[in-house]
Amino acid sequence: MPLEIDLKTGCHHQIRAQLAKAGSPIKGDLKYGFDRSNKDGGISLHARKAEFIHPVSKQLVVITAVVFSPMRFGGGVFAACLGK
Repeated sequence: MPLEIDLKTGCHHQIRAQLAKAGSPIKGDLKYGFDRSNKDGGISLHARKAEFIHPVSKQLVVITAVVFSPMRFGGGVFAACLGK
């Protein structure tokens, strides 16, 4: 099941801190409570989409990334992100 988070404040580490507080730290995130690191030292967090108003043109800019195949993560992108 996909997990979508709509950021309201843009606070530093908002997603990481709130998921950890809810008992679901992000896979590989040692700072926020996951018990082991990923082999590459990163965390399993992926931004699928970002939207913002361009500061000069004032037009909406939408950037959408490719969602990786669940098979590459042994149980799904979102399961990997939640450390399950």
